[in-house]
Amino acid sequence: MLYQFIVENFKTFRDETVLNLASASYSEHPNHVCEGILKNTSFLKTSAIYGANASGKTNLIKAIDFARQTITEGTTGEMLIPVSPFRLSEKCRRSPSRFEFIYEAENRIFYYGFVLFSDKIVEEWLIDKTGGKEEIIFERSSSAGKTKVKAGKKFFKSKADKQLVNFIARTTRVNQLFLKEAFEKNVDPIKPAYRWFDESLQIIPAIAVYRMLEIRTKSDESFSNYLGRILNDVGTGIDSIKAVSLDMDYDKYLPDLSTKQQETITQHIRKSGGAVTIDDGYGNKYIIHFDSKKGPQLLQLKAMHKDEDGELVAFDLKEESEGTRRFLNLLPILYDTQSEDRVYIVDELDRRLHPHLVRAFLELFLNNKESRSQIIFTTHNVNLLDQDLLRRDEVWFIEKDPKKGNSVLYPLTEHRVRNDLKLDKAYLHGRFGAVPKINKSFLYEA
Repeated sequence: MLYQFIVENFKTFRDETVLNLASASYSEHPNHVCEGILKNTSFLKTSAIYGANASGKTNLIKAIDFARQTITEGTTGEMLIPVSPFRLSEKCRRSPSRFEFIYEAENRIFYYGFVLFSDKIVEEWLIDKTGGKEEIIFERSSSAGKTKVKAGKKFFKSKADKQLVNFIARTTRVNQLFLKEAFEKNVDPIKPAYRWFDESLQIIPAIAVYRMLEIRTKSDESFSNYLGRILNDVGTGIDSIKAVSLDMDYDKYLPDLSTKQQETITQHIRKSGGAVTIDDGYGNKYIIHFDSKKGPQLLQLKAMHKDEDGELVAFDLKEESEGTRRFLNLLPILYDTQSEDRVYIVDELDRRLHPHLVRAFLELFLNNKESRSQIIFTTHNVNLLDQDLLRRDEVWFIEKDPKKGNSVLYPLTEHRVRNDLKLDKAYLHGRFGAVPKINKSFLYEA
């Protein structure tokens, strides 16, 4: 569970920017709140972020994703870290960027953050606050091309533990995070902190697709049935979803591949027992797996509709509307939150979706009282600005400073808002800011 995210000097965020998931003392929608590990703390299961186009909503998502990728993917050799500081200030262009997370993972509370330039990590820290007191796990600094790490006494007690930390510190490149390096070297105290980024934090861009959709539909009957039931319940006309395997005809589906490339793919999936996904360059993806009896197989999803006689008819998924396909690719979020606690960061949740469909999705997510999963999303859908759906402390806004060009993030709770106010109308009338400033006189002249 994410408690707080902080970013400074990244893309359009010049100053320290804080997204805080702590709940306010409102009584409405108590099922939207999860109790924290520490006494008298509670956190929200969702945050909706509004703002005009180009205000910085997607950049906030990119900031979280950049930090996650820097942690989980790391660097190689002397490669530069692809950080992007605020460019409309000479001081910022010469200054490092900062990222910090406060989060709950495996029944522990961690403070983790780092400060970096494109060529080096300046600072890095990991703190445990599970018992209420801040306990250092490690603090890292870099100077003169070397990495120095101070290990916390509580977590590294023995001489051998300290020697291991010192060895890893000496071998950690200045452009590599120590958290990543220590995890790969099997250092136990940092494993829960790292796994949260690798397994629990999920970033979903606006045009993303769920890569495991076909494979999970074929291998997991419960998952397949869930998708079909929800798609049927929301009125898409789809009765069920089915994954089918066809003999792979490379010449038909991927004619641009050479014979050698075809053989390489076949050998790979035969040896690995897995599957590969190939994009043909025209917006079509093909998932190929290997069957010991039939050879290379093409895995495809079919949307099953009932005809006028009640018989099932299979349609290729590409024959369905883009909105239906977008919704289908979001449904694994709802399915997985039934059994796992994750943090989903979704850009443009409402992309290509009818307002009623987005609302139904959020209601299904929030009505799962047992789940501690969270969804943080950007949107333009003002129909979601409804206090029957969202709490006042679940709404955030981003707007761009017209003089300095930097993005500013702030919560609805900065404004005095009654619990019966029509938020959608108030927002569109500009009461909370974060709406487009259109030069209408220019439009009239045009």
